[in-house]
Amino acid sequence: MNKLYKSLTGSFVNKTSQGTALEELAQLILKCIKGFYVTRKIRTGTNQFDCTVRNDYAIKCTVYDEIGSVIIAECKNEEGTPGNSYYHKLADIINSCKSKDERGFGILFSREDAARTCKIIAREKFLQNNIILINICGKDLNEIVNKRNFLILLQEKIQTIKLDIRTKPEDHLLYK
Repeated sequence: MNKLYKSLTGSFVNKTSQGTALEELAQLILKCIKGFYVTRKIRTGTNQFDCTVRNDYAIKCTVYDEIGSVIIAECKNEEGTPGNSYYHKLADIINSCKSKDERGFGILFSREDAARTCKIIAREKFLQNNIILINICGKDLNEIVNKRNFLILLQEKIQTIKLDIRTKPEDHLLYK
């Protein structure tokens, strides 16, 4: 995992190999979770998903229940801040794949933290369509590689969107 993380900033032959580096790391992180089954080979009529996760656990009052049965992940291994368009695209994809009453869950994996406005978009999508969108950025990836519990990180990010938490995690310490 550490080797894949370190490769994210390497030199790449092309954009495809650059993107693949983050997709492989995301897939490995997701595969480490008990009950998660991950593939990078899902294609729909209009999209190809970077990572798709089947969650076979539905344990009440846990992060597994918060996530739902499917996670769709997009990976952006680019320099610079991922903007609003990534969140809108991911939300549209998830909305087209879920039933009206079902929860949707998406992760944007990126090297840089997503734009601040993405948190506003995530909150709106949660309230409007029961879709939870989170960003796992380079700082988070570093923590995961260095043994931070990924499920606790997911729970923190989910609750931040659902409760509209504005207090920094290092100040409220609920997930440390």
